Amino acid sequence: MPFKLKNSLQRVDETNIHEAIREALVNTLIHANYNGHIGIKMIKHPKGYSFRNPGLLRISKDEAFIGGHSDCRNKTLQKMFQLIGMGEQAGSGFPKMLRAWMEQHWQYPYLDENTQLETTTLFLPTISLFPQEIQNTLEKLFGDVYISLNKDERLALILAFVEGEVSNGRLSNIGAIHSSDASKILKKLVDMMLLISNGIGRGTKYSINEEFDKNEKLHIKNNTTPPKSPPQILSLLKKIDGENTRDEIMQKLNLKDRKNFRENYINQALKSGVVTLTIPEKPQSSKQKYKLTELGKKILK
Repeated sequence: MPFKLKNSLQRVDETNIHEAIREALVNTLIHANYNGHIGIKMIKHPKGYSFRNPGLLRISKDEAFIGGHSDCRNKTLQKMFQLIGMGEQAGSGFPKMLRAWMEQHWQYPYLDENTQLETTTLFLPTISLFPQEIQNTLEKLFGDVYISLNKDERLALILAFVEGEVSNGRLSNIGAIHSSDASKILKKLVDMMLLISNGIGRGTKYSINEEFDKNEKLHIKNNTTPPKSPPQILSLLKKIDGENTRDEIMQKLNLKDRKNFRENYINQALKSGVVTLTIPEKPQSSKQKYKLTELGKKILK
């Protein structure tokens, strides 16, 4: 458990982490349904803490973590804790926990509801979001492609590698990422051939593509053309300026056959991860445009 130092370099054991754990305990007690048949359970695991209370959430998970709104099940108990300085203002507890965990770069706290048992469990993992040894392994597998990813995209790959698979819900919980943003991230990683999708809709699971083409890493490192249809893809990349519609790109390439453009140009570029959609959640949108990824920009340098 971390500690902090005063200006006099005197050790102080009370940190934001301690306050967050105390807040989690208080929340467990004041939100518990004491008329139920299941008791309260608090466990210190080797990799974190869990706090389970009987009773389901009375607000959404998003509302709980954003803060500012609370529907306490035991208001008298809540008031008692506040009087002795052990309870935050209504709706401020979860944001405080998130801030404390983000300071340590640990996996973010998340809530799990068991509708059969009617219980709610808060998990506070003390596991690094970005273990260095895992990052080294993924960098060895994916090369410069991995280095070009942002932290949320790296997190998705780390979860898939460590746990064998990752889902939209899991990525959303661990990374405190909105579900729609998680969908975009996972789709992008599939398009880049870093992840393999299995399933349909909400049940889709994503796993590491262990057969990632080593030649793909080579062309990125050497700034050469992608291995699939290189002339077409390279000419396509040169014509994309900012965000362009399909018709704009076809006009620049002097193409009239949409099928030819779709199969031999844009689909190949999307699969190679050099081009991405501006509205990935709606591929068929009439407002859809295309833009270069960091990988695509790097190839043109």
